[in-house]
Amino acid sequence: MHIRYVESELQLLHAMVKLVGEAWDVDILVGFESQREAWGYLVQRADIKYSFNLCAYMSRTPNEGKNTGKREDDEYGFNRGSGVHVNGRYTISVWQTANSALSLYNTSYEYVVLEVLKRQTPKYLPGDLTRWYRGIGTVGPYLTRWRTLMYRLDKATNNLDILEKLNFIGQTSEEARVYGCQFYDVYIRGSQFKVEAMLARMTQTLGFIMPSPTPAEVQQQVPLQEIALNLEPQGIALNSQAQSGLYVNPVLVLDFQSLYPSLMIAYNLCYSTCLGRIANLERPDGKLGPFIYDPPANLVQNFKENVLVTPNGVMFVKPEVRRGVLPRLMKEILSTRVMVKNSMKRYRDTDAVKHGILHNRQYALKMIANVTYGYTSASYSGRMPCADIADSIVSNRPFGITALTTGLHSYASSNAVTYNHVSTSKSEV
Repeated sequence: MHIRYVESELQLLHAMVKLVGEAWDVDILVGFESQREAWGYLVQRADIKYSFNLCAYMSRTPNEGKNTGKREDDEYGFNRGSGVHVNGRYTISVWQTANSALSLYNTSYEYVVLEVLKRQTPKYLPGDLTRWYRGIGTVGPYLTRWRTLMYRLDKATNNLDILEKLNFIGQTSEEARVYGCQFYDVYIRGSQFKVEAMLARMTQTLGFIMPSPTPAEVQQQVPLQEIALNLEPQGIALNSQAQSGLYVNPVLVLDFQSLYPSLMIAYNLCYSTCLGRIANLERPDGKLGPFIYDPPANLVQNFKENVLVTPNGVMFVKPEVRRGVLPRLMKEILSTRVMVKNSMKRYRDTDAVKHGILHNRQYALKMIANVTYGYTSASYSGRMPCADIADSIVSNRPFGITALTTGLHSYASSNAVTYNHVSTSKSEV
C-alpha cells in the first residue's frame, strides 16, 4: 500500500482531486453514507472552510452542468440518491443500495456488513477515532493512529465488497442497456421512468406520440374501479396469500407467470387500441383516461366485427385492425426473456461470466414486465395513467383464471383421482 504525506488539509484535498481526476480518472465514487460522511462531508468541508467547489474540481466538465453537493440544490437527489453531483462520475451511497436490494430494517454500517458479508465489525464513535488519530494523553499518535487508519481502510474495502456481493454494477449496467436509459437513472428513478424509456422507443418507431397529461388532468380522471388482488369470481378463491389452516389433503398452488402482460397480449389492451367506454359513446364530454374523448359517431360501426368489449365496458380493437404498442412490447420482452434463459443453460457450467450477464439481463426483463401494469394504473403520480386500460387488464384476470381452473376440474373428474378439499382452521387444531 502506497502512503503519501501532505502538510495541510488543503493540500490533502488537492491531492485527492488529482487522484480522482488525473491519476485514476474514476467513473464511480463510492461511500457508505455519501451525504453526511464520505464525499458529502469532504464537499461541505471544502465549501465552508476553503470556499471552493470540490465537486467542480473532481468533475470531468468543471465549467458545465451541475456540480454540487448541497441539499438545497437537489432535494430529490438527497432523498433518492447520494445528493453529490460530479459531472462525468457517479456517486453511490452503499447503504441506499443495500437497503433497496434487501429492504433492511436497520441501515447502520455494522448491520449492513453483517447482513450482506456475514462479517462482524466493531462500532467506534467518531470521538474515539479522533483521539486515536491524535494520540491519547502523553502517548504519541504513532502508537494509536494505526487503529483509525485500519478502520477506515476496512470500511472502504467493505463498501466495495458489498457492491460486489450485491452485483450492483453488473445488474445496474445490464438494466441500463435493456431499458435504454443512463446508469444513474436505473437506481435513482422509479419504475415509471423505466417503462416509459422502453415505451418511448417503440412508439417512435411505430409513428405514435406519447401524451403528457398535467397533474390536474390526472387527478380528475375516473378513479380505478377494479381491485387487483383478492378476487373471488364464482366462488373460486384467488387470494394473493394462502389461507392459514391444516390441509389434510394435497393442495394445488398455481403460479401464473406474467399474468398481466399475458392479458395485454391476449386481448390487445393498449392506449393505441382503446376506443373508450361504451357508456361514453353518446356523451360529448366523455373521457378516455385523463383526456377529453369525443369519438366519431360511426366509430363502432366501422369496427363492430373487430371490437372486443372488456367486462368493465371498455372497447378495444382486435389485432387484425391494429396491433397495440403495449402488447407488442410485452410479447417482445417475454419472448426475449425465454430466449435469454435458454441461453443461460448453455453457459451454466462453462462460462460463469457470460452466465452472470445473461442472468442480469433476464432479471431486468422480468422486472420491466412486472411493473408495466402499474404504469397504466398510477392514478396519483403517474406520467401517463389510464384507468380505463388498467381496469380492463384487471377485469379480464378472473375469466382467464376461471377458465383454467374449470378445465382442471373437468380433467380431474374424468381422467384422474380427485381429492376432497378439507381444511381445518387454527381454532379447530
